[in-house]
Amino acid sequence: MSEPTRRQALAATVGGAVGVTLATGGPATAEEEKPKKGREPFKFDTVKLAHIKANSFDPKSLAFFNNSISFGPVKIEYQLDLSIPQITFSVYLLGTRIGGGTVNTTNPSITVGGSIDGFKVEAKLTADFDGKKVTYDISLETPLGGKHYSGTLFSW
Repeated sequence: MSEPTRRQALAATVGGAVGVTLATGGPATAEEEKPKKGREPFKFDTVKLAHIKANSFDPKSLAFFNNSISFGPVKIEYQLDLSIPQITFSVYLLGTRIGGGTVNTTNPSITVGGSIDGFKVEAKLTADFDGKKVTYDISLETPLGGKHYSGTLFSW
């Protein structure tokens, strides 16, 4: 198959699937998508949120934080609630939740461990509410070797 014919075949295959046209001997260009008949494009200025009052704000929202961090196949999700104060953790290995719990001023540390498909992890999470920080100590074993992570997860 000659080069222009190969490009034309690719353009027909790719263009039909994703709306791209490949000109012979030239770069690919995206075609502009046209609105379907009977459908108007969405306009942001037509959205009405009358139930939300202007300049309204709940100060309690500043006391609650959600976030997550990953260390290879290990993911830690956490929710910090400063109004109590407490931190709720969920630990995942290869996308599967292996455990979690809540730490507070009475119980400032949690250790979670588990294994999946030859991967093993133990994560110790410790909150220092006076110092306003959370530290982590993670040991991970994989079929290819081990790894250790430690440090400050976050501070406030």
